[in-house]
Parts: sequence; C-alpha cells; structure tokens
Amino acid sequence: MTHRSSFRALPAHAAMGACFGLFVFLFMLMANTGGLRDLVVAQPDPRQALLVVAGAIVSLFAVACGLTGFLLLASEQQ
Repeated sequence: MTHRSSFRALPAHAAMGACFGLFVFLFMLMANTGGLRDLVVAQPDPRQALLVVAGAIVSLFAVACGLTGFLLLASEQQ
C-alpha cells in the first residue's frame, strides 16, 4: 500500500469508529449504564446534554479508530 493510499484509508477508519461510537452511545443510553439516561433527563435542556455526550463519545471513538488505522497502516508499510 502506498503512502497516499494509506492516507485515503484514514477517513474510512474514522467513519467506522464514529459508527461504532454511536452504537456504544445508544447502547449506554438504552441500558442506562451508569445512570446516563437519568443524568441526561435531569438536565435543564436534555437535548443539548444528549448532543454533548453523544458528540464526545462518537468523536472519541472516531479519533481512536483513526489513529489505530494510521498505526496499523504505517506498520504494514515497513
């Protein structure tokens, strides 16, 4: 895999991570893991709290999967 094609694969890894992060967030919300649903509902503006928590979890997974993909592709080239 060339250097340019490895950088093209990074958005795919980040997108996969974002999808997985969204799945994890929805599971945590539906299962009320750690009282997440109760915490969100107790906020003055639950929609904003929901978006902040979802954005944090989804972006965390997207960045982690993007970096993991970068490291795997870099080690594959050596």
